[in-house]
Amino acid sequence: MANADMDVDQLEAFLTAESRRRDHPLSDTDAKVYTKFWKSNKTKIHDSLVAKTQWNNSLKSLSWRIDLKQQSRNTEQINQVTAIVEMQIENKESSSDQKVDVVRFEMDESKMTEIMDKINDIDKAIKKYSQQ
Repeated sequence: MANADMDVDQLEAFLTAESRRRDHPLSDTDAKVYTKFWKSNKTKIHDSLVAKTQWNNSLKSLSWRIDLKQQSRNTEQINQVTAIVEMQIENKESSSDQKVDVVRFEMDESKMTEIMDKINDIDKAIKKYSQQ
């Protein structure tokens, strides 16, 4: 149940199949207990499993904005778009009091396009492997 991250409908289908087994079928009372337990503890169980399987730093928050340069010493830089990104990265294994690192950076339009292309590639790969 936890490994499959079942929703309520999937849980009911699973328990129905278990109750129809020939050897050691699940009783209706047991199925009700499992359902009640899963409904009240699914989020806690999921969060616990995620925490136990996460061994690297994790992205806590991401914020960004798009700026348009209005003034510059160089006239070629006027009206150029830049993206300013801030990421808060949580370090779970840090021994210091500072468990969150903040990373800020700026990207021009070409770098932003390159990053968006890579994010789209990652999205396609995730969709491909999650449908198997």
